[in-house]
Amino acid sequence: MGGAGLGVDLDTLEASIATREANLPIEVPIMAIYSRCEAVVAWGACVDRSSPHVQHVEVATTHVGLGLSPDVYELVARRLASFR
Repeated sequence: MGGAGLGVDLDTLEASIATREANLPIEVPIMAIYSRCEAVVAWGACVDRSSPHVQHVEVATTHVGLGLSPDVYELVARRLASFR
């Protein structure tokens, strides 16, 4: 990945990811849980626009809270139970 200095060429990286996603779409069900309240990962980075079987679920919690929230655990439990 080229680019001036020590940085990463984001256009090249984006093109590489787009090519990979076009050639290898994820075909299994996905639940992407994200929060607009968190300050570590931009919520938009959690939105998968290329996988056909993705369900996006927004929760109101922090980044650390994603691993501790009863709401998140309930969402995951319901999703897993749906595969029985």
